[in-house]
Formats: sequence, C-alpha cells, structure tokens
Amino acid sequence: MSISYGFNDSSDLLEKLRRDKKRLYDAVEHQNDIEIKDTIFDFCNTAYSLKDWLKKERHSSIEQDFNRSGTDILKVCKLICTHNKHKKSDEAESHTGLKIIRIDSENIRSSTTNIKVSSQIPITSSTIYITDDQQKKYEILQFTEEVVVFFESLLR
Repeated sequence: MSISYGFNDSSDLLEKLRRDKKRLYDAVEHQNDIEIKDTIFDFCNTAYSLKDWLKKERHSSIEQDFNRSGTDILKVCKLICTHNKHKKSDEAESHTGLKIIRIDSENIRSSTTNIKVSSQIPITSSTIYITDDQQKKYEILQFTEEVVVFFESLLR
C-alpha cells in the first residue's frame, strides 16, 4: 500500500511539475493572483520533492549536478518551500548564504532584449520576479522553465 497516491516514481513527479508549470503560465496569462500564488508554492514544493525522489531512486549526486550547472534554481525552490513551511515573514536564507529578499509582481516591460514569456500574455500585464540579495532577478516563467528542463535532462 502506498500513501503517494498516483505518484510511483520520479517520472510521475516530473509530470506533475510540468502540470504546475502549465498552471502557472495560465495564471500569469489570465493575471489570476490567487492562482499564481498557489502555483508558485506548488511548483517549488514539487520541484524540491522531485530532487529528493531522484536522490533516493538513482541520482544521489543531484545537488552537486545543480551546483555544477551554475544556477541557484534548486536553492531558490528550497528557500521558498522552507520559508513557507515555517511561516517566516522576512528574508529567506539558505545555509550557503543565498537569500531571497522579495517576490514581487512587476509590469512586463518591452525592450530590445528578448522576453521569454508566452506570446499570449499581454505586454501590459505583470509577471512575478524573485529577487535575491545579490539583486539577481528570476522571472517566474523563465525560472519554472529552467527547473523543468534541468529535471528532464536528468531523467533522459
């Protein structure tokens, strides 16, 4: 008997992560603040759980793989999960020193640089940015794409 209803292995959890990403894209497209908030929480929890499932199943070096990839996306997922789990109201900080100082909605600005968001999202809309203490910003849709692509590369 299993208590992980419908989730038998890491590939099942990856499918859930993809669904969470799709829900987030839809929520941003429709500017549904409640759904955005819920889905960011779900996405980060699923991603951080997937890391643990992969570690247990077959990929014990997953955290080193993330470190070698040169990205802090796993740390950001972990910080959002633990920050919400423990109901902290100020900055979230990892043991590695990375801090998330805010998660804000900002207007999407047009510029000469590429904007990697759905073409269905009106340019007058807003999106979510996660900002760390080094002032690095992660646009939420690009962030979720990077997380999913990374996990897909591990499960090939």
